[in-house]
Amino acid sequence: MASTVAFIRWDNYAGGPARQGIFASEPLTYNSSQERLHRLAPGDRLWLVSRCPDDQQYYFVGALSVSALRLNPPGSSLERFGRFAVIADESNSHDLGKHFPADGLLRAFRFESDKPIRFGTILGQSIQTIRFLSATDEQILQAALGRILSGEQRLLDAPFGLWTKCDSIFAEYFLKNFKAKGEPLAFLLYDSPPVLTPGAPIFIHSDKNLRLLGTFRESQFVAGHKYTVDAEERFAERERIWSTYRAGTVDPPTRQDFDSFWERQNGVRALFVMDNLHSISVSCPFKTCGRALEWGYPIGVGYRYLSLSQCVLLLRYRLSRSDYERDWGKEYSKPGFGARVLAVFMYYLPKIGPFKAMAFKNPNPKTEEMYFKSINTSVDQCRAYLEELRTDSLQLSNIDFDTGKKTKAAEYTLTDASYAKLLAKLSDRKFDRTSPELRENILNFYGDLSAPIETKKDSTAWQAVLTSLDQLKALTPIPASAGSPPPSQAPVAPPAPALTPAFAQAPVVSAGKHFDRVLNIVLENQNYTSAMKDPFWPQLAQMGASFSNFQALMHPSHPNYLAMVAGSTFGIQSNDQVTLPDDNSHRTIGDFLDWKSYAEDYPSELQPLLGDRGKYVRKHVPFLSFARIQQEGFGNAASVSAKDPHNRFVADVEDFRSGPKKHPFLVTCSTAQMWTITGPCH
Repeated sequence: MASTVAFIRWDNYAGGPARQGIFASEPLTYNSSQERLHRLAPGDRLWLVSRCPDDQQYYFVGALSVSALRLNPPGSSLERFGRFAVIADESNSHDLGKHFPADGLLRAFRFESDKPIRFGTILGQSIQTIRFLSATDEQILQAALGRILSGEQRLLDAPFGLWTKCDSIFAEYFLKNFKAKGEPLAFLLYDSPPVLTPGAPIFIHSDKNLRLLGTFRESQFVAGHKYTVDAEERFAERERIWSTYRAGTVDPPTRQDFDSFWERQNGVRALFVMDNLHSISVSCPFKTCGRALEWGYPIGVGYRYLSLSQCVLLLRYRLSRSDYERDWGKEYSKPGFGARVLAVFMYYLPKIGPFKAMAFKNPNPKTEEMYFKSINTSVDQCRAYLEELRTDSLQLSNIDFDTGKKTKAAEYTLTDASYAKLLAKLSDRKFDRTSPELRENILNFYGDLSAPIETKKDSTAWQAVLTSLDQLKALTPIPASAGSPPPSQAPVAPPAPALTPAFAQAPVVSAGKHFDRVLNIVLENQNYTSAMKDPFWPQLAQMGASFSNFQALMHPSHPNYLAMVAGSTFGIQSNDQVTLPDDNSHRTIGDFLDWKSYAEDYPSELQPLLGDRGKYVRKHVPFLSFARIQQEGFGNAASVSAKDPHNRFVADVEDFRSGPKKHPFLVTCSTAQMWTITGPCH
C-alpha cells in the first residue's frame, strides 16, 4: 500500500464565494499536474496538506482513500486544475479541518526517498512536489488518524509521549532489571502522575544523554508528600511501594537510599509504570535533540509531555553502534590512542598566544545563516550535477576545489605548484599523448606571465616552466593513437602544420534575417485552445506564424522554463528548485544578450527572492535558477501588476518607443511573466 502527501491551496480545500471546497465536490476528486500522482492505486492513501491563511499554519486537512485514477480530457474545464486526477472513496475519506497540525510531522518524516525536509527550508516550497511516504511515516499518520476519529480535537495539542530524566545509576538499574526479568518497572516522581494513553513512548535522559526508551502502562498517585498527608499514612505508603516495586528487583537500592529518596524534595507524589525498555547506546546529547524539541535542558523538571512530532524526531536517535555496523560494516576510521591523547591535551591547553586561534567561538546569527546558505547551495549544485550525470549531459568546469573560484595563475599557491609539476612531467615524456584540450588549458593558464605566480620564487623551477612552455607552444598536438611516436622520439614541429580538428576555426555564419528584439510571453497554466479564444492572439498570428504543433519538452513546467532561457533542462525533471552553478556549462541567453524579465507579483527587494510568496513562484523567473544571475543580474527581474496601467513593463515599452537605441529591452512573462531580449538574434 502506497501513501503520499500532496499540497492543496486553502481556497481549493475550504471553498469560497466563487467555488466549492474539495469535500463538497461530486465525486470527491483531487486534480494535479504531476504525473507521479498516478503511481497511486485503488486502496492507497492520499494525505492533503494546506496552509490556513488565518494563522499561517500547515494542517493535514484531508485523508483520501483512492478509488480510481482518471486523465482529464485535453481542453476540458477540468484540465486547468491538472491533467491527472484521483477519484476518492468518500466512505473511507476524511475531512480533518484544523484538527491535525502538519509542520512538525512533515519535518520529522523521512519519506520514501529517505530525504527529510531540511531544517530552515520553507515548508510550502518543499511539498509543492508530491512526496511518497515511507512505511513508518504511513503508520504514524494512520495511528494519528485513528486518534482524531476517536474524538481528539487537535491531535498535536494533546500529550503523545513523555520525557523525563534520572541519575545514571537508576538508568542502569532499570535496564538491568528489564533484561533480567522482563517485568514492568515503576518510575517514582515528585510531581503529579502523567496522563497518557497506554503504549505511549517514554524517553529517559541520563547525564544529558538519551539513554532509555520504553512504553507507558499506567500511573498513580502516591501518598508520600509530607505536607499533604500525615506521617503514618506516608510511612504505610512507603512500605507498600518498597514491597511492590523495589524489594523483588535485581540489585535494588539499599533501604537507606530508598528512604532518603522518598523524603527528598518534600516526598514522592506519584509514579508511572513502564514496560518494553530498550537502551539507546548511540551517543545522543540533549543539545542534539533539544533543538529539534525546541526547548532547552529542563533542569529541575520531573517530566515533560511530548507532541507526536517531537516523539517522531526523538525516535530518529535510536540507531545503536551495532545497528550501524550491521548496515554499513565495521571497516571505518576510528580515532586511535594517540589521537585521543592529543585531543585531551588540546582541550586543556590554554588558548593564549599562538594557540589563541584554537579557542572555540559560537557563531553569530549572520554566520549561521551564511553556513546554512552555503550548505543548501552545495546540495542544490550536487543535485543538479547528479541529474546531468544521469542524462549523460554532465560537463564539469575547471574550478579550484579549495577556493571555489575559476582556476587561473596566481589565484592559489597550490594551483601554481600543481601546474608546474604537471608541466614538468609532460616535458619529461616529450609531451607524448598530450591532448589538444590539455595543451590549450596549460597555455591559457600561463597566458599572463607577468602575474605573481608562486613558481617565480624559485628561479630554477620558473626557468624550467618557461622552457617547457616554449616546447609545448612549438607542438602540433595530435589525439593519442596507435601511430603515436614512442616516448623516446623527440617531437619535431613540421614546417607548415595543418590545424587539427581540435584547433579548427568555427565556420563563418552567413548573413541572414534576424530579429532586433524578442518578446516572449508565457501564459502559465493555459493551454493552446483556451489561449486562442482571445481574439488578440489569432489576429497576431495572422501577422506572422502560428506554431500549432509546438510541444513542451516534458512535464512538469520547471524544466521547460529552463530550456526557454538556456536551451537545456540540465537533466532536471521536476519542479524542485535548484541553483545551477556559475560555469560554462550553465549559461543562459542572458549571458550573451541584453535582457529583462517581468513577473507578476514578483517581490521587488534588494536581494533575489529564491522562494515562493503569494502568487509568485520562483520557477516563473527561470533566470533566477542560475547562480551567476542570482549574484550579478537579478536586478533585471522586475515586478509588474496587471491592474496597474502604468506598470514597469508599460513604462519600459513607452521608453523604447521614444528611443529604441536608448532603451533596448528583452522580456519574459508568465501569466504575466515576460522576458525581452535585444538582438541581433539569428
